[in-house]
Amino acid sequence: MEKSVLNYATPKWKNRIGYAPTSGAFLEQVVAIVKLKGEAAALKWLKGLKEYGKPYAKNSVALQAVENGEIDAALINNYYWHAFAREKGVQNVHTRLNFVRHRDPGALVTYSGAAVLKSSQNKDEAKKFVAFLASKEGQRALTAVRAEYPLNPHVVSTFNLEPIAKLEAPQVSATTVSEKEHATRLLEQAGMK
Repeated sequence: MEKSVLNYATPKWKNRIGYAPTSGAFLEQVVAIVKLKGEAAALKWLKGLKEYGKPYAKNSVALQAVENGEIDAALINNYYWHAFAREKGVQNVHTRLNFVRHRDPGALVTYSGAAVLKSSQNKDEAKKFVAFLASKEGQRALTAVRAEYPLNPHVVSTFNLEPIAKLEAPQVSATTVSEKEHATRLLEQAGMK
């Protein structure tokens, strides 16, 4: 497996690598490449994936293609594999997770957030809900059903997740709306939209 996500967009991986260009996480991946390697590198990567890779409608479909032996690997979010392995039994699946590390853009870790709008009609209830999400109880509830990393350090996922410190994620600021719009334009330039 490659040490950089950028290396999957090369002739070596022709018809062997899958990706889900309509995924929000894929868009965030593009933003991370722009931030860490520059726009030219991101566009080159996208054009390489377009030329050599196989696009899939969803991460789960790309994963199934790997499982079926149609392709060798797919760029997906880890929680799709964990859900698949939990459903089928890890001993019954042919695929395994491989993490790109070394602060590479492919080692991106994204976070979900919650906030209360100023215009909210139910601010008190919304604040209580956000507090619940951040609490031990809320984090346990969220991570019991999906292979997400809990942000509360006192909560351990029920999935056998790679320790987050071992992922060697790059330091990238949160994605803004304008950065996602820019990434979407890059996908268009690469012929993916």
